[in-house]
Amino acid sequence: MFVLDPMGWADCFTPEDLIEEMFRQLPDLSFPIPLLDIAKACGIADVVDISQLANTIKDKPSRAFPEGFLIDKNKCSGVIFYKDNEIAPYRKRFTIAHELAHFLFPHHINKLSLDDIERGDVSEKISRRHEHEKEADWFAAELLLPKHLLHDALNSQSLTLQFVKDLSDTSRFSFAPLLNRCITLLDTMSFVAIHSKDGVCGQIWTNWDVLPGELLLAKGDPLPDLSVFCKQINIKEEHITEKTEVDVNSWFSLLLDEFTGNVYEQTYYQQNGYTITLLIINK
Repeated sequence: MFVLDPMGWADCFTPEDLIEEMFRQLPDLSFPIPLLDIAKACGIADVVDISQLANTIKDKPSRAFPEGFLIDKNKCSGVIFYKDNEIAPYRKRFTIAHELAHFLFPHHINKLSLDDIERGDVSEKISRRHEHEKEADWFAAELLLPKHLLHDALNSQSLTLQFVKDLSDTSRFSFAPLLNRCITLLDTMSFVAIHSKDGVCGQIWTNWDVLPGELLLAKGDPLPDLSVFCKQINIKEEHITEKTEVDVNSWFSLLLDEFTGNVYEQTYYQQNGYTITLLIINK
C-alpha cells in the first residue's frame, strides 16, 4: 500500500509538475504501474465498471453513460467509473489515470453528484474543456509510461513490433499508442508507424524531420503496391511478420542525396482487418 503526501503537490499547477512530484514520492516504481494503489493513495475511494450500474439505475442502460466520469464531493474523495473493453483490455487503465488527473487538478471542475447518477442525469452535467482533456491525457500517458522507465526499456534492445507487443503486455498499456510514444521518444531515429484498416492508411506516426525522403503515403491512401504488406494482404490470423528489408523506393521518393541506408518493413496483423506497419530506417 502506498502513502502519498497531497501537500507535496499543493503547488503543482501543471501535469508536468504533478508527475514529477508523484515520481519523487514513489521513486521505485516499475512496470506495470500499480495504478489502483496510487489512485487510492490519492483519495479515490473506489473504481467501478459502469456495467455494474445497470441493475441500480432505472431506465438508463450503462452503455448510455459517458466513459470514465468522476463523482466526488469537494474533491476530498472520489469514485471513478470506466467501461471495460474486451478488444482493448488496457484501455480502462488509461481511462482511470485520465480521470485521476481530473480529480487531482483543482481547476478541473466536475458538477456531478451521486443523485445525478441515481436519476440517470449525467450527460448534461459533464463539462470538460478541451485543454483539460489534453492535460488529463498527458498525465495518464506519463503516469502509466514514465519516460525514465520507457527509456530504460528502449535502451535495452532495438525497436520492433515484437518488442512493443511484449512491452505492451508488461506495462499493460495499449499497443498502438505505446508504439507511437516509443517513436516520439526516439526522436533522432527514423521510424514510421502506419495504422491501417483493410489496407487503407488511417494514421501515420513518425518524426518527419529525420525521414530519408518524402513518404509515398497519406491518410486515406492504400498502402503501396510494392510493400511487403500488399504481398501478404490475405493473411487473416493475428500475428507479427518478420522484419524484412525492402527497396527504399517502395515507400519513399525524392530521397536525400546522403541517404545510403536500408529500410525494413514489419507488420502486426490484428483483428477485424486492422494492421500496424512499422518502417525501420537505418541510415
